[in-house]
Amino acid sequence: MRREIRKDLEKQNGLPFPPFWLKHLNLVKEEFRSTVWPATAEEGLCQVLALSGQGWRQLMSSLKTENPKASAHQIEDAAHQLLWRWDEARTTMRANLKNRKTRRDNGME
Repeated sequence: MRREIRKDLEKQNGLPFPPFWLKHLNLVKEEFRSTVWPATAEEGLCQVLALSGQGWRQLMSSLKTENPKASAHQIEDAAHQLLWRWDEARTTMRANLKNRKTRRDNGME
């Protein structure tokens, strides 16, 4: 129903509606202005390393709270297994998307 009304209005005006994010572009601009961007590639790499270190610490602490009786070695093993499973899932998902795109391009879908 809503889509039909939108299409009718587009036909009457001759112009499509702008996307949602474009209506609120001023908010996006303000958010980008308040962000401090790295001045050099080296600064950016340091920020990436700091964030990845923080992510690793948070993962380890969450695994420690889930398994309070586990040793540090067991927690580190669990973290590596979890990361390995995420990597496997991402690889599988990419392969599935590639197969789906290939089938679509070949007209099989």
